Order: sequence, then C-alpha cells, then structure tokens
Amino acid sequence: MSLQKAAKYIALSQHKKALPSLMKKKSFKSACISEMMKIMARELHEVKRDKQCPLSNENSNLHEAFSYVQNKLPMLYSFLSTSGLDESALLLVFGIILYSSKKQLNLVQSVIGIMLWLSGAKREMFDQMHRWGLSLSISTVLSAIDRSRNKFDIKVTNWKVAWESLTTADSYENDVQIELMEDLQIGDSDGENNENSFEGIQPKQPDNISMTEENGRTNDNDNWILADNDEQQDALKNIGPSGDNGGHGWTEDNGDGGDNGNKQQQNALLLLPEAMVVEENVTVGPSGDNNEIDTSTFSLCFDNVNIKTIARHETTTKRNKMHNMIQAFASKDRIPVSHLSTKTPGADSFLMPVDTFLPSKTEMESIKDEYKTMIQRIIVQHVDDFRDIKVADHIYHPYMAQSKKKSEIVPLGVYDLDESTIHDAIKIGEIMQSYVPKNITIPLFGDGLSCERINDAQNSRISETTFCDRLEGIEPAISEWHKRLLFIQDLFKELFNGSSLTEAGTLCHAKNMLGFRNLKSDISQSFNQATEFIDIVTSAYVVACAKEALERVGSQQQSQKRLSSLLWQKF
Repeated sequence: MSLQKAAKYIALSQHKKALPSLMKKKSFKSACISEMMKIMARELHEVKRDKQCPLSNENSNLHEAFSYVQNKLPMLYSFLSTSGLDESALLLVFGIILYSSKKQLNLVQSVIGIMLWLSGAKREMFDQMHRWGLSLSISTVLSAIDRSRNKFDIKVTNWKVAWESLTTADSYENDVQIELMEDLQIGDSDGENNENSFEGIQPKQPDNISMTEENGRTNDNDNWILADNDEQQDALKNIGPSGDNGGHGWTEDNGDGGDNGNKQQQNALLLLPEAMVVEENVTVGPSGDNNEIDTSTFSLCFDNVNIKTIARHETTTKRNKMHNMIQAFASKDRIPVSHLSTKTPGADSFLMPVDTFLPSKTEMESIKDEYKTMIQRIIVQHVDDFRDIKVADHIYHPYMAQSKKKSEIVPLGVYDLDESTIHDAIKIGEIMQSYVPKNITIPLFGDGLSCERINDAQNSRISETTFCDRLEGIEPAISEWHKRLLFIQDLFKELFNGSSLTEAGTLCHAKNMLGFRNLKSDISQSFNQATEFIDIVTSAYVVACAKEALERVGSQQQSQKRLSSLLWQKF
C-alpha cells in the first residue's frame, strides 16, 4: 500500500510527499544512506585533490574557508547545518573532518594552535588538543609562527624601496636651502680671515634659481618664497659688499660687480619652503602639482620592555629573573618629508645673520593667534557669559588635511636585547639601520635614556668605513611623550616651590587646595596627575584674568575679539 501511494506521488512529481512512504521500507532507507555516503565521500575526495583549497593555505582566512566548504561540500554542509550549530562551530567540525582525512588541510588547527600559543598555554595542553584533532603539535605551531612572521615587515621594506626610488629619481628638486648652507665657504678677504666678521662668506647661487626683485619668488615652479616680513629683507639689504656696514658684508665673485648679485645672494639665504596646503582639502606637493603627495617616507620608534619571571621555588640555580627586551615599530609619515634634505648643514651658525634664527612677523602673529584661540576655548568653557560663542574646534595649520588621516603603524616585533649593554645597543642600531633607505637618515624615536644609548652605540662604531656600519642612517630623537615629560619637569623646577605652601596663587598652594597629594616632584612617577594639574591651574589663571579684564572694562558684553586682545595684553 505504501509503495502504491509513493508511486502515485512520484507520477505527479511530488517527490517530497513520496519520501515518507518510501522511508518505511528498510531497504530504501539503507540505499539512501549508502548513496549519501558515496556523495559525501566523492565531495571529500575532490576537496583533498584540490591544490587551491584554502584549508591548506596559511595565507587564507576562515571566512574564505567557510565559503569554500559551503560550495564544495554541499551534502555534508546540508547534513550538519540541520544540527543548529553556528558558522564557527560548523567550521570547526569541517576542520576536524578534513584534517583527519588529510593532514595538510590544517588551517583551523593552525589558527587554534596560534591562539593557544598567544594565550600562554602549556605544552601538555598542545599535546592533548593535538590528540583530539583540535590543534597542531607545539613544534608545528612554532614552525607556522616562524613562517607567518617571515614577511611581517614586508610593508616597511616596500616603503624603503619606494623611498630609495624617489631619492634615485630625484623627483623633487627643492633641496635648495640646505645645499646653500653647505656651500657657504669661509674665504680670505684681502689675504686675512676675520673670525668675528661676515667677510669671506660666499653663498653659491644655484644655476636653476633666478630671483625676481618684484615679488621675491623663484621662476622655477614657484616652489620657494622669501621670508615674509619686510624687516628681515631690509636688514639684509643694509649688509652690503665688503667694506660697507662696518666692513662686515657678503662678498661675491660672480663677476656681476653690482648690487644685483648681492641681492641674489642675500635672498638665497632667506629661501623658505612654501606652504604645501592651500585649502583644507586641497593639498599641493613640493613640486606644485596637486594630488602628487609622496607617502613613502616613514620613521622608526622603539622602547624597552621588561618582563619579570618569578620562580615558584627559588634555588641556587633557579631564581627570579628580569628579562630586558625592546619593542619597535615603524610609522608612516602622514606629512611628506622626502623633499627635505637629510644632510647636515656645513655652515657655521655663528657666521650667519641673527635674523635667520628669529621668528618672522608672520610667525609671531601665528603664535599670537594660537594663544588667542586657546584662551577663547577656556573662557567659553568656564565663563557663563561666553557659553554661546563658537570657538574654532581646530587651530588651522598647513598640514591639517594630512594630519586628519589615520596613522599607519607596522610592528617590528620584540627583540631579546638589553639596550643597557653596549653590545646589544649596537645590535639594536643594526636592526634599525636595516630598514633605513640607502644614504638617507631618518629619526629613531625613543625615550631620553634610549637615545643616549643609541648615541653610545654610534660612537663605538665611528671608526667603521661605510655609512651603514657607522649607523649613520638613524638619528636618535626623543619622542613626543618624553618631550612633554621634560617640559612639565622643567616647569615644576622653575615655578613650583614647597616653601610657598601658604601663599595663595602659587602652584604649591593650588596643589594642596585641589587635593593633588599624589603629585610628586619626579614627574615621571605622576605624569597624568601633573598634566591634569597644569591644565586646571592654567584654566584657573585664564579665567581669573578674564574676570579682572571684564571688571576693568566695566561691561560683560564685550566682544570675543576685544576680550582676547585684552587677555593677550594682560599675559
């Protein structure tokens, strides 16, 4: 009866309704199970023969592996998906099945083994998980880790090659300022050389630079402009040829014989890089072309990492031990610097005009505007009468568009090297030097003590013959956090005095009034507390000054610009 009913449904192409009747027969059920097993075995056999299987490729990810299993093992996937397992559990089951049939299909086991290694699992855990088919053995996991880290710095290597290609091709031709400083030569004037005069300084004018007296710009792509204040130009105009201005001047031997040659030489010394950003979202490269910003430059950073291992039972051979290591990373420069020279200027700074080192009028105005903006923010935040006034969220600067981008950092690993020993400090310098482009010097950031140790390593290799062996490709530089630390430490040394506890308005009095009792004289031990304390005290001084300025003016309805001007004069 059941077979007749099943035949009726089959004749009507209603196979789903026919199956319950057919499944009542044990022979049909056995045949169906046998056929399903053959289909799944055939699917597994095809996967094992597939050389492009993601499960055998260490560079694949688990998402690719799961999609591959869905497409290549439809029968097995349909059978297991009825159990209600999620994707991660299904992938684990597929991984165990495939690993048991072919040991090379071990992507899932490799990932689990690396996760166990990262979590600090013991060797016994690896052995047990390996027997269950859930992980690889400890030796295989370590081999997989070594293979995966072989190309951990491939991105930094590509940056290095790209930077070298830029340097070789000489893409940017605006290395004028440093080259001019290097070409300053001290010559003998009238057979004598006076150390305290400017006589004999002969800046060489580049052939590709022609200055125009009307606007003070170069005719070569307008990449460089003069100092933007008239005072500096007027001051240098007063420095005439040898014999004028008290006998101190810039000499020339270009054959012009007139003031035009002197002006060109004077103007050449004041060449400054033009702002690279015209608008917030429009960037201009050093060559003046839009959308041609070099992004292949980078810098290095390292710091010490200390790990202490504690022995459960101390003996003469097994004691607590401090492991001194270093950790390093490379950071891509968001602001292009490849157009800048890495050569050290050869001119004597004592023989250069003082105006070269003084901020220009435009720079002073820019600093003043920044202080105004910071004061306005404090006043708007703490003074109720100015809460409705909008203040600039960001202080504009020429590289704002580049600074908005997210930093790209590549870890360079942890090295079992102790920077406190000169031998390991040299090894650290050699490792960092290996990432530096040829004949280029890049900053190596670290704390103050680390920089001094790298300097010692460079001094110990000073007699070597090549640029790389002398470790001249790295320039130790104190990183930003340590700069802030030193600045706050100097600030406390200058303004903080413990004997002024009872004097209102002093930092010592404010420290006790605000309850900063954890603030120590050694700022490195209480950096966060010191930073917060300086912010609060600075805001308090600004608000007090604003209240006094308002009372002096006699009205609380003064404009924001007027108030900022008053506060600037007050400070």
